[in-house]
Amino acid sequence: MKAIIIDDVEKVALSLKQMVETYCKEVEIVAVANSADQGKEYIEKYKPDFIFLDIQMPGKGGFDLLQSFERIDFEVIFVTAFNEYAIKAIKFGAIDYILKPVDLGELRDAIQRVQEKDKAKKEEIKNLLENLKNPGDDSNTLIINSEKGSTLVKIRDIVRIQSDGNYSTLHLLDGSKHVSSKNLKNFELFLEKNGFVRVHHSHLININQLAKLNKESGLEVIMSTGDVVPVSVRKKQDLMEHFNKF
Repeated sequence: MKAIIIDDVEKVALSLKQMVETYCKEVEIVAVANSADQGKEYIEKYKPDFIFLDIQMPGKGGFDLLQSFERIDFEVIFVTAFNEYAIKAIKFGAIDYILKPVDLGELRDAIQRVQEKDKAKKEEIKNLLENLKNPGDDSNTLIINSEKGSTLVKIRDIVRIQSDGNYSTLHLLDGSKHVSSKNLKNFELFLEKNGFVRVHHSHLININQLAKLNKESGLEVIMSTGDVVPVSVRKKQDLMEHFNKF
């Protein structure tokens, strides 16, 4: 497999190159770029199978580079040291990433996942870039992957998400349901900027779709669709804090 490293810190880029060449013999580093513009030039020239891409670089960053392509026909392993929201978004999209300083085990795992070549990842990268333009905007969308395929869902249309073991069921405004292979914790971390709050170990709700708090039979919430969701004693305070903001 051919790969390109794109990182503005030459020392870091060369260190990663040496690590790959020493321990990952199946990968050939065909070029090392120190800027987004140079990276694009090398991608167009060498047509790599995948790239190692730094997220934050002076001037144009990694996401700027990806947005400059009309069509992404290569895999991406993001390399980053920070940017909490980006990390959550990348994790949520199951897109490969490794943290600096690069750990050999994480490097090998990321390369192995690239070798498996999940075609859905290219769509997830596109969706990720759109969401990162406006973090927390409820007009953003999610790609929900399941055994039946991929579905694009608007965040604002999600009423609640219910845990089902290692899976989660999304309940939408139109009454439809979508099962995701991601667990509830993944959704909780990614959607916290969009007004979603965990009210129970099995339930995550969209505060924007909350219609009523019902204290008559313990504490439960009634959503805009009429769905009734229980609130655990432990999560009651979290809910009240969020409810008072709206």
